Amino acid sequence: MSECLVYLISNEKKTNLNHNETNIGRLSSNLISISDPTISKNHATIHMADNRFYLRDLGTVNGTYLNGNRLESNTKYPLKHKDTIQFGKRNTKFKCRCSLVQFLSNAAQGVKARKNQFKGLLF
Repeated sequence: MSECLVYLISNEKKTNLNHNETNIGRLSSNLISISDPTISKNHATIHMADNRFYLRDLGTVNGTYLNGNRLESNTKYPLKHKDTIQFGKRNTKFKCRCSLVQFLSNAAQGVKARKNQFKGLLF
């Protein structure tokens, strides 16, 4: 995933997500620290697994929303380019800009997975 530039945009501030796990919350010890009373001390995480990024709410009172839908606590949700994420009352945007090589590699993997899905159905 080194060819990808991945970041969150909040109030015109970009935070690069170049760590395996990014902690988000009100505490200053979080990589993304947001001073807002609607955000929990440890609110959510974004982590990378299997060349994808996932969002997980950490059981917060005010919740984490992905494209307007409230997330179930402690469940990981895959992120895609231009997803809108809301922590408490704060909106952010997830952006993932991959190189053409990475994009084509990811697309080829998706086509191969779909082809394998229908393998037994073809005559």
